[in-house]
Amino acid sequence: MRKKIPNYIKFIFTHVFFLFVYLFVFRILFYILFAQLEEAATSEIQKAFSLGMRFDLKLASITFFPLAILILIVNYRFLQRTFY
Repeated sequence: MRKKIPNYIKFIFTHVFFLFVYLFVFRILFYILFAQLEEAATSEIQKAFSLGMRFDLKLASITFFPLAILILIVNYRFLQRTFY
């Protein structure tokens, strides 16, 4: 199955994934080192992390979007197929 996926699509998804992981690691480090949440409830912290993960995923996809469009335009095989 992975052999059927074109390399430029793999490139786009892996870079978005690693950017997401990078942002999430910084969110975890901020929580561990700087956050003072003694009074906060666990449910509030979980909700904040889920909202933060959604934000990180949106940020990673939006930041990589211009480069992804450029990759898709430059790739001539993508434009020559009538299926797309």
